[in-house]
Amino acid sequence: TKSLLRAIITNSKHSLSDRWNAHKEMYLTHRLQKGSRTSAYVTATKNWAEFLKPSQLTTPALWQMYLEAQTTYARVVWTERSTEQAQKILDAIEATAKGKISLHDIYWLRARMFEEKKEHEKAVAEIEKSLSEKIPLWKEREKILWTLAWSHFKEKKFEQAEKHLKELV
Repeated sequence: TKSLLRAIITNSKHSLSDRWNAHKEMYLTHRLQKGSRTSAYVTATKNWAEFLKPSQLTTPALWQMYLEAQTTYARVVWTERSTEQAQKILDAIEATAKGKISLHDIYWLRARMFEEKKEHEKAVAEIEKSLSEKIPLWKEREKILWTLAWSHFKEKKFEQAEKHLKELV
């Protein structure tokens, strides 16, 4: 499987989309085989994230593909390496994509990182930035509202938590 994926990735006769999907499949393959090969998993994710260059992003679909790969890479780095490194990736995504595509998921992910470090005020600020973005799916908005309610609950701001939980209902 990996040799076929490599052949697709390296052959410029394949479409950009096919090559991007091959990178994604390579990432998924490494994710399933991670175990003691964490480095290969992180590298495969990085290769996928770096495949599309901002200069190639000429359609909303390409921007979405770029954002998916970049966000996944930030998550993997956060989990496998360091929060600070992941934050830098998110900062770079924001600088590149702001105003071109909704960054609600970037802000939500950053909020989760702050929440993990028990920096609840920063987490809430990021969640509020997330909610100010265009959120195409209710399921995504639901995830963000839940995180906001939970952050307020942890800060013992029960009225605010209740308000956001009611929005979910």
